Amino acid sequence: MRSKQKGMTGIGMMCIAALVGVIALAFFKVVPFYLEMTKVYTILDDIERDFSNNSSTNAKILRAQIENRIDIESVYGVSPKEFIIKRTHNGYSISLQKDQEARYAYNLYLIVKYDKSVEIIK
Repeated sequence: MRSKQKGMTGIGMMCIAALVGVIALAFFKVVPFYLEMTKVYTILDDIERDFSNNSSTNAKILRAQIENRIDIESVYGVSPKEFIIKRTHNGYSISLQKDQEARYAYNLYLIVKYDKSVEIIK
């Protein structure tokens, strides 16, 4: 009897399809956050590149640049006020640490963490 059985059963196919569906749903819930996170990281990297070795840089200029670039890149999940700008002995440090939740199903959530820091050296 065993030699006549070939392939997957219908129940096996449904289990595989359910597993793929669960993973695909998580993927589609997290992708928008990931795309936004890459925009934010690009903004921070660009500001670091543009303002390093610039002696006239101050916190107000950096904050204004962050606000402008967030508007240009159409980032809606992160506010410019969430960026922490600190004066260091070499220049400035800009960091962002934030958690965002994506509702998965009922009371299950997926958490996306933003954690990026750049150093602007004068």
